[in-house]
Amino acid sequence: MFLSIILACTGGSKMTPPQKNSIPKPPDVEQQEHIHTEHNIQRSDPYYWLREKTNPKVISYLEQENAYTDQVTKHLVEARTSIYDEMLARINENDISVPVEEDGFWYYRRTEEGKPYAISCRKTGSLDAKEEIILDQNELAKDTEYFSLGGFTTSHDHNLLAYATDTTGNEVYTLHIKNLQTGELLEDTIPDITGSITFSKDDQYLFYTTMDESLRPNKLHRHKIGTPASEDVLVYEEKDEKFRIYFWESRSEEFLLLYSASSLTTEYRYLQSDNPTGEFQVFTPRHEGHEYSVEHQGSRWLIVSNDSNDEQGEHDQRAQNFKLMSTSLDQTDISSWQEVIPHRTDVQLMGIDGFKNHFVIFEREGGLEYMRIVNEENNLDTRVPMPEPVFSVWGSSNPNYDSQKYRYGYTSLTAPTSYYEYEI
Repeated sequence: MFLSIILACTGGSKMTPPQKNSIPKPPDVEQQEHIHTEHNIQRSDPYYWLREKTNPKVISYLEQENAYTDQVTKHLVEARTSIYDEMLARINENDISVPVEEDGFWYYRRTEEGKPYAISCRKTGSLDAKEEIILDQNELAKDTEYFSLGGFTTSHDHNLLAYATDTTGNEVYTLHIKNLQTGELLEDTIPDITGSITFSKDDQYLFYTTMDESLRPNKLHRHKIGTPASEDVLVYEEKDEKFRIYFWESRSEEFLLLYSASSLTTEYRYLQSDNPTGEFQVFTPRHEGHEYSVEHQGSRWLIVSNDSNDEQGEHDQRAQNFKLMSTSLDQTDISSWQEVIPHRTDVQLMGIDGFKNHFVIFEREGGLEYMRIVNEENNLDTRVPMPEPVFSVWGSSNPNYDSQKYRYGYTSLTAPTSYYEYEI
């Protein structure tokens, strides 16, 4: 049985392993003394020097390792080619993503046969309109050995495209801005960012994050479009090494959200998106073990929290399955939060998506994650029925705050990945 599977995968290719006496000796690697000291414990790491990526000795050693690998696996070349060709034959290379509508523009990505990277496109007004290619990754990658696209976002007026590229594989990106009306690149180029980029509501500024030496996102910067990167402003620095920062704009486009997260503790800061040079405000201060997330919805904030917030102000009793709280837009401290959905011992609250007149909840019960639509104004509270007893469901791209449709993804052991729109 096992032999049959191998033959099926390789198309009957011959894979004669090298004789034992013909296998070359692997390259030797030099050891250099290096001692780590953490928590008053010393640990030897004689291979620490291999972290020096530009060291000629490191490069030479890697070249030797690659040559050794090629030698001992050369009998697999035909098999690898056969497997790759069979896999490629089963892939539809001419494919297209599900289009997403934003402000009258339909955005989508497509791939073409023989081209390894996606082409980002849009149509104006309807899907019957003429296609406009806004970014062809194949063109960007043609002169590089490696290419990856990071952040990708259009301005609110849809005239500018900001995107981030990585050509080294280090997940360290360079920011570019393209004028979608003329097709020209702006002179604004910012290296060494995380790939996360966000326009302010007036499209005059871009926010981006950078990393420390350990590639931990720890700084938020503000860039005024059309000015040198040297004039960019450091907006926030996360100095606690346990925390990483993330940044985005709310779906309503009314708030900029700065999120600091460690393994067990989170904290949010927020700012009106039409006041990009203002001061960020702490939503509620961090305390160890408190995990919360916020979502703007109408005239209030919705908060998913695991804090007990009891009358004595003690925080040792956690709502481990989380609960849903709310508060007004100008009263964000935990002392002002009101309960919307209490903590439940048999249902875990996974997250929410907020819209103008309703919100969508994802909750896990009995091992399955369900989707629930809630509109308190008309007493709508519906768990969306699923057609199979075992499935996976998740929120898809839903950029429009005023939308009365909710797009979600669905798959199961017997159903391929599909996308649906639920009519609220």
